[in-house]
Amino acid sequence: MLTLHEDHENVKICDLVNKNKKKPIFWFPKEHTEYRNSVENLESFNTEKFRDRFELSRDQSSDIFTGLKKDCVCEKNQSKFFKCKQFIQNSLLTEMNIEDQPGNFIINFPAGQEFAYHHLIVGGTSSGKTYEIAKKIENNLKGPKKNRRRFIYFSAEWLKDKTLEPLRDKKYREHIDGIDCSDEGLKNSQWETASEFFKNEIQLRCDTAESCIIVWDDAMDCCCSKFIKPLINKMMRVARHQNVSLVVLLHCLRSASWSSQSHQSCKYITVFPRSQKGKIRDFLNTDLGLSLHESRDIVRDFAQTGRSMTISLHCPQFCLNENLIRLI
Repeated sequence: MLTLHEDHENVKICDLVNKNKKKPIFWFPKEHTEYRNSVENLESFNTEKFRDRFELSRDQSSDIFTGLKKDCVCEKNQSKFFKCKQFIQNSLLTEMNIEDQPGNFIINFPAGQEFAYHHLIVGGTSSGKTYEIAKKIENNLKGPKKNRRRFIYFSAEWLKDKTLEPLRDKKYREHIDGIDCSDEGLKNSQWETASEFFKNEIQLRCDTAESCIIVWDDAMDCCCSKFIKPLINKMMRVARHQNVSLVVLLHCLRSASWSSQSHQSCKYITVFPRSQKGKIRDFLNTDLGLSLHESRDIVRDFAQTGRSMTISLHCPQFCLNENLIRLI
């Protein structure tokens, strides 16, 4: 269940950030009525979507919600009353929606320098995947000094992408090592072949990396992509032993050998449900075992409440964007 209450069994999943204030959101492994979230007004559930879900008329829903407020069984619609009650109780245990409140849900890098897990970000051109990681990096570097990370950013667009312009600022040079891996970057380097470029500019950095985060931004487009793919797959399995986390950006959830290891090793997958809806629905259905109906609901609800959706593949499993969290 989701809760704001602290307990030694809790697992922190994100922060609720409102201006400069942070409030941790926890997952508690058991259902506990004292830790359950509450709502000021049950009528917030009485929407057209809710009535359609349970096939209720306005009069029926009015009777049911009157009974719920008074904690009294609605005799006229007893069967639907208990179905509605169970749905609302389950929502209070497994979902948080702050669309009508200030603040956002944010998954930051862990405090200190502990392992930050691997992260796959998938979206079409202009979907916002580079913006997603650039914003997360900038938030980290603007935070407390003790929590600032070291980043290595491999991209064929490092010198051109306007989204990355804030990260190229001089003030971040101590923390960010950006490498232009484009064909033009190869021509302007001292290396003659893609193999030499890979060994000296990429593999050497990865082999000596410790306690940092390596970002692979559309590695398929790099000048030495055929050498990069096996390196990423290997690092997905073993880099955690050097406290190195990977962030991989791709265009498609099903990118064959480019994404297969990521699906097994990543803690988070970020997608963009306002596009590629069918692919995201099928992933939730076939890979995470959700029903087709649940998968459609998640894609629709998260597309309505935000641009991106982060899926946690490790326990606890959940979907999250800036306004909505839902356990799955």
